[in-house]
Amino acid sequence: MEKLYKHIENFKVKTYHADYRRRISPNSVLGYMEEVATNHARKLGYSYQASKEKGFFWILRSSKYEFKRVPMLDEIVTVSTWPAGIHGLKALRRFEFKVDQEIVGKGYHYWLMATLDKMKPFVHKGFADKMLELPITDEDFFRLNKVRIPEEMLYSYDRIIMANDLDWNNHVNNVKYASIVFNAIPKEILDKSDILSFHIDYLKECRHNDVLKIYYKVVEDEIYVEGRIDKTSMFKSLTKIG
Repeated sequence: MEKLYKHIENFKVKTYHADYRRRISPNSVLGYMEEVATNHARKLGYSYQASKEKGFFWILRSSKYEFKRVPMLDEIVTVSTWPAGIHGLKALRRFEFKVDQEIVGKGYHYWLMATLDKMKPFVHKGFADKMLELPITDEDFFRLNKVRIPEEMLYSYDRIIMANDLDWNNHVNNVKYASIVFNAIPKEILDKSDILSFHIDYLKECRHNDVLKIYYKVVEDEIYVEGRIDKTSMFKSLTKIG
């Protein structure tokens, strides 16, 4: 089982993975994380289809990454991922980003398992047993604080959820949220800043024809963005710039 503990893939930062300043885009980072996590889950026997056959599906609750140096266009990013255990109802997953053998960043996922019939979160016994077989240590454990949105957020824009935003579960793909978030941040801030950290909490499912009202607030080197439908918060995010 130790060979299955970690999964590693290489990604070249292609032109459509980079922003207008030739830096890797946040949605590309989230995409790399989701890709390696999905492929590793498949190797462990818990792919989307296999989990469905076991009576549950996966929900990504929170995603965060942090860089000490942002990867650039044409660089090769090596992404490693491994399970970090179970805490309460959450399955923890870690990530590491390397460029030229140098660790340039880290990432974190909180996943939930939910029953197919009632969408009730629970811990699948088979998955819990599988985690006990892996060489997970106390050092793998981490805790993500919830994103706390400040008062007096500023309105940015309305975002209609279109068919191209949806994944195979017919709700907005986790990666798509990054574009929604960063379209709310004034370009003059992005012009002179690097995105050193991005944390998003997925709170409610967004579906076709939903209209999200997007709000933001800049507090020194932190940028908060929230998507709401009426008074319900659908996602909250925190970006740290440098």
